[in-house]
Amino acid sequence: MREEYFMSDDDIHAHHGVPIITARDLFMCESLIAWVRTARAANSAIYGPNWLPSRVDIAKSRLFWRIRSGKKPLPAPPPTAYSCPWYELVDEPERAHWAYEMWTDGKACHIAQCRYDVEKWTGDRKPEIIKFGSYRFKVWEGDSPHGSLGQVGPHGWWIQRLVADEQATS
Repeated sequence: MREEYFMSDDDIHAHHGVPIITARDLFMCESLIAWVRTARAANSAIYGPNWLPSRVDIAKSRLFWRIRSGKKPLPAPPPTAYSCPWYELVDEPERAHWAYEMWTDGKACHIAQCRYDVEKWTGDRKPEIIKFGSYRFKVWEGDSPHGSLGQVGPHGWWIQRLVADEQATS
């Protein structure tokens, strides 16, 4: 028998020195269960009450990646950027994020192909405060607020979460 099959400190149980499940195996199983429960609870058209992930889901899911990275699922889905969950936008409220592209139809605005409701417009009819589900954001057009050593980053639209506003309204 190969040496790596013998029990180590990371093994949960063993039978005659052969690990039944390692700590990493257990973590992956727990992560999978948390992912499936979260997806099913969303009750979307994609994830029904009996949904189970395919191999493609396992390989590509940002939520599964998030859970496997040790982070908890968010209480509500985050906005997306080109169909992928934009977790950083919610997880990093202290940082402004480049908004890729922004356009408006006069009622809502769209950033990176995701629709946001506009709560407040500027005087020249540009979105200023926007909302996606329970998450609120400020948006503005300008140079990067992250310029370093006198360098100016890209000019464009920026988006930043307004956590204090969310807490005040909930």
